[in-house]
Amino acid sequence: MSKIIALLAAAVLLMASFVTGGTEKTVAANPGPVPVPAAEAPGLPADRAAQERLMAFFQWWSQNDVEKMLEICSPVWKNTVENPRTGLFLLLSNQVPLSVTLEQITEAAEDGSRWFTLTAQLDRNNGKPPVSSRLKLQMVPESGEWYLNPQSLRNMETLEP
Repeated sequence: MSKIIALLAAAVLLMASFVTGGTEKTVAANPGPVPVPAAEAPGLPADRAAQERLMAFFQWWSQNDVEKMLEICSPVWKNTVENPRTGLFLLLSNQVPLSVTLEQITEAAEDGSRWFTLTAQLDRNNGKPPVSSRLKLQMVPESGEWYLNPQSLRNMETLEP
């Protein structure tokens, strides 16, 4: 039990390192979204807006703030699952991001969504060292705002050390 409490305390004090546009930004865990200066975000204005929302999701994830993460999850997805909190928990697999590096943004022509390829250091909360993983996450435009399609969290591969 004390190990769980220690892990939770560590998550609250976590420093998340985010890389945008080739410039590393270290952001202390706080109750606000990760600031991503527009001048450093690559691509189109829509890419910057989607990227800001995605980085905010990672910030909330690093703090285990499920309510804030759910605000960034697609309303369509939330309406299709019985319990969004449980659904998100299952997709995150008890992992916590320690750092995230943006590699690429791709636009999907058919629906205007954006695919973000990222590399992340993930603590799997299993007592083993964190692992590097590559994620391909989809941000979708709904009602004039960008949302994460949580199903895309399944697009994760562990990178060899």
